[in-house]
Amino acid sequence: MNTLEKLIAANGGTFISAVWQRDCKTRKGCDARIEKRVAAHSLTFGVAYDNRAVVQTARASGELPAENQGLKGFEWETFPRILRAVKTGKLYARLNVTSASRFSTVFLLNGERVDKATVAPLLLASETASGERPTVLNVGIDNLLAVRC
Repeated sequence: MNTLEKLIAANGGTFISAVWQRDCKTRKGCDARIEKRVAAHSLTFGVAYDNRAVVQTARASGELPAENQGLKGFEWETFPRILRAVKTGKLYARLNVTSASRFSTVFLLNGERVDKATVAPLLLASETASGERPTVLNVGIDNLLAVRC
């Protein structure tokens, strides 16, 4: 277990800040390297999904199925903090989003910071979609640049 995995395992329920960066999915024919860097504040590790009030409320109202449908493509490495992708074996940190969570996103085009409008035509729609606020995030441990407890 590396240092980051130990930090995640030891800080369950603690509010954290994290920064992660990953390559974006681009349209065919795009040779540029586009990366997305996210800085997030007021996240938590180690809270079981089914024990969260927001999940229990959504189940009671019918927004979510009455019973947990399980993890798709993942299995628990260290419940409820670290996941392992079934196909690749890659480890992911399970981050819980709270009502106080704040996100800041920056795009990098070949290492240079650019605005979203510059790279949007080169990216798949899933990379720029702003949908509902997630309840949890699975972030690749290899993509985590910093975690502060």
